[in-house]
Amino acid sequence: LRPLALEQCCPGASLAALDADEGLAGFSAEMLAGRPVLRLRGTWPDLIDLGSGVALETPTTDTLRAVAEDFQSSLGATGPVRTLGRIAIDQWTIGVPRYMPLELFELNDAARTRIYVNEMGEVAQLTTERQRLWNWFGAVTHWIYPTLLRQHTGAWIQVIIWTSLVGLFMTILGLYAGLHQLKRRRSGRWSPYRGIAWWHHMGGLCFGLLTLTWLLSGLLSVNPWGLLEGEGAGSERQRLERAPLRWADVVTVLEALPALGLPPDTVRFSTAPLDGRMFYLARTQGGHTLRFDASLAVAPLDIAEVRAAAQALHVDGIATATLLHEGDDYYFSHHLQRQFPVFRVIMTDPGATHYYLAADSGELLLKADHDQRWHRWLFAGLHRFDFTPTLRQRPLWDLLMWVLMLGVTAICFTGTYMGLRYLRRRI
Repeated sequence: LRPLALEQCCPGASLAALDADEGLAGFSAEMLAGRPVLRLRGTWPDLIDLGSGVALETPTTDTLRAVAEDFQSSLGATGPVRTLGRIAIDQWTIGVPRYMPLELFELNDAARTRIYVNEMGEVAQLTTERQRLWNWFGAVTHWIYPTLLRQHTGAWIQVIIWTSLVGLFMTILGLYAGLHQLKRRRSGRWSPYRGIAWWHHMGGLCFGLLTLTWLLSGLLSVNPWGLLEGEGAGSERQRLERAPLRWADVVTVLEALPALGLPPDTVRFSTAPLDGRMFYLARTQGGHTLRFDASLAVAPLDIAEVRAAAQALHVDGIATATLLHEGDDYYFSHHLQRQFPVFRVIMTDPGATHYYLAADSGELLLKADHDQRWHRWLFAGLHRFDFTPTLRQRPLWDLLMWVLMLGVTAICFTGTYMGLRYLRRRI
């Protein structure tokens, strides 16, 4: 996002578009195609031009194109932006269905970047040519993720479950056969096989258990039959974010915004309710945040507020509340880039539920109850080998995974080769 142009904001009289007592879920002020706008949640209109105070209709294709051109400019690229049309879903937007439909644009840069802009003028997805190429060989293949199947979530989950079960059955049979044949013979050899069959036998004994754990953890990734699914955090987020907000309050805040002395690179000013009280966050291009209370005084989040909010989330008491500047066993950066610092609150319930709240806003970032913590070890731990901070260090983790995956790949290829050779002889 571009920095907020507050000199164009905010004519209080013309913002009185709603009833003063109209209730809202929240708002954010940011730039859209070169002009400041107000995005409202929980009412209509949901998009207002802060320069004129006029409600905006759904952005036109020209406006969406202007968003793409502005995005391209922020990357330092110039030249014409190609419009590739409106889409309902494609391979790279399966995971963001709430944004549909999307306008697809290709930028004029060396990476052949494509961005998807939703109907509200927000960039919802970005891909480069390199990402698109390698993900066909990586993620799409690994997760059995072609659009034709993945858009039908129930069918895709069943495919994952049953292919994993078949793979587990075959791997267990292979391990049993390999161990049964492993015995010292009069010739001094431990294996009765020669050539590629010997490599498959020895490789299977070395890497078969790893194949088994990867298949099992891959099965658990979709929580089959509700196993290790956990309770989720939807109800806690709703309780945490409840706070009254009227249109009159929004007008008052926006009128005071230009004189608030926000950092010049502020790109968004938005509501950040916490435990029944309204707060506001100013976010900058550099990722920094300033928090304000309802009177627009600077109000950094402190541990006392976090403890009070966490107590409202759970019927049990609080065991510990700690500010983390680096990850622990359940909240850390590796495959996902996590936000730090965070407050970690552990409850006294039998499951020792963990809550992780953003240090700048109090937003609930992660809940880890008993089932979810087991899921972390049995899925992420076994599947990604991210058990400890030492194992997660790069390039150590990369080197370890290369060795292990090459070993498993070798036994898969040798087994497939022998199976095809057998079938050819039989046919």
